[in-house]
Amino acid sequence: MEKVGPGLTGEPTFSMINSVGAWVVSHFKRVLLIM
Repeated sequence: MEKVGPGLTGEPTFSMINSVGAWVVSHFKRVLLIM
């Protein structure tokens, strides 16, 4: 997570990780609810 490509600042990477993390959390909650 700390290793980002050259020319990438923390903000777009953080927002991308944030959106992906939110999707993973919602998907995980759905899977847990199904189980």
